[in-house]
Amino acid sequence: MISETQAGPDGVFREMADLHNAPILFADKQYTIVNSEPGKEMLTVTVASALGEPTFTYRLDLPGHYQEKTSWAYWPV
Repeated sequence: MISETQAGPDGVFREMADLHNAPILFADKQYTIVNSEPGKEMLTVTVASALGEPTFTYRLDLPGHYQEKTSWAYWPV
């Protein structure tokens, strides 16, 4: 799972997935952050799926907003 689609690296990830006959998922194409609440010690992020699945809320121990997309790595695939 790749958290964010970017024009340059996107091609490299796709090539490697093809080379290894492996599936690839770009999280930003299927998931959206619907809420983010920073705290002193935790960042609470709610993620929704474009596929109509239920939302999930995660508490991350690194409170910076740069961690929001990290929560996609925990999404059940």
